[in-house]
Amino acid sequence: MSTKAPDLLFDLNLTEEQHITRESLSRFSESEVASISRQADDAGKPPEGFYDKTAELGLSLLSIPETFGGAGMPRSVLSNMLNAEDLGKGDVSLAIGALTPLSFVNLLLDYGNEEQQEKYLTPLTDEKFKVATVALMEPRATFDATSAQTASIETTAVLSGSNYVLNGEKTMVALAEDALHILVIARSGDDIGAFIVDKDASGLSIADKLRTQASSIGQSISNANSAVSLTQIADKAMAEESNILDIVKTKLLQAATATTSSAGANAIAKDVDKLLDQINNIASQTNYNGISLLQTSAGGSAATSALTFQTGETASDTTVSAGAVRANVTGLALNSLKSTATAGKMEQSAASALLATIDTALNTLNGWRADFGSTQNQLESATRNMMTQQTNIKAAESVIRDVDYAQESANFNKQNIISQAGTYAMSQANSVQQNVLRLLQ
Repeated sequence: MSTKAPDLLFDLNLTEEQHITRESLSRFSESEVASISRQADDAGKPPEGFYDKTAELGLSLLSIPETFGGAGMPRSVLSNMLNAEDLGKGDVSLAIGALTPLSFVNLLLDYGNEEQQEKYLTPLTDEKFKVATVALMEPRATFDATSAQTASIETTAVLSGSNYVLNGEKTMVALAEDALHILVIARSGDDIGAFIVDKDASGLSIADKLRTQASSIGQSISNANSAVSLTQIADKAMAEESNILDIVKTKLLQAATATTSSAGANAIAKDVDKLLDQINNIASQTNYNGISLLQTSAGGSAATSALTFQTGETASDTTVSAGAVRANVTGLALNSLKSTATAGKMEQSAASALLATIDTALNTLNGWRADFGSTQNQLESATRNMMTQQTNIKAAESVIRDVDYAQESANFNKQNIISQAGTYAMSQANSVQQNVLRLLQ
């Protein structure tokens, strides 16, 4: 009685082509992926051009038919898993990004019709990296991607005229911001369907504009906060100058009385001279990020120009500080007092005559402080307003991007991309990495 060896369900022995591919991907992973892993983590994105390099490997082209510009090779679960493993040795997140289009490609090959395949797969064969992705996961702790029950998917697709309106929330959608197309798994009645939303869908376009607006306002808030810090530095410096002038006036009053001896008056002159030098020091040293605030520059004693702060989205959204600040001895009209003090003699009559110059200097200084104070109040008000704007704009973006994928939806009816696609997608592993890897099968 002869026996026959049973047929194997599948063969895990690697072909020569698979060995070559593994060697190539391992070299690429070591030289191009692992070398930028830390940089990508710090920046929150890969360096410019990285994904274009992965496109040169042709991984997305392998299963796309030749008629659409691909390689037309038979799909292999083993090859796809090996590719993911070899790229992932360098960095799993970067590998997932590089392989993201495959999940879209494979679902469309399995469940899309020829017209849809030609329309959406052909652009993915470009030499440059093109992104198309799948939105399956939903932000709930109880979400189960392995469940075959439609209740696990809460995103809904409701027919409105000839289009579908999608409502729900998706999360962990790889490269969603850069995707040309997002294939959204949603519940339509008792069935699960897959709906393609184009990047230029009205809702997503508006959401992109809102995101840009929110980012612009965020930078403007940073600008305003920096400007507030600048005004505070200037005000505190002039507050110290005001204290010095108070001391100088006290000493002049002391020198102006008959009870002060000549020696005492001369000593007062030396004190006043040093105090006026300190006013000049404060004026030359006070700066914000190298910008002199109390005179034109550290080495020049001329008046400052007005400072313009960008505190909004457009060129006209600015706040302007008062200019012509010259908070040094010359700008405060204290040159005559400086000359008298430098000479080392402070006569009673001279001290009495110079009292008025201190009062004038204090009034001038207080005027500049008032200008900076009003500018600070304006900046703080603008900051509060922009923070309110940013919060509401981000909320609006979230409503559009996360809840309503687009009124125009997909130009697919329910039978075109297919109730079975949902069941296929829901059979994937619950972890994000396993979900992506198994969508490559």
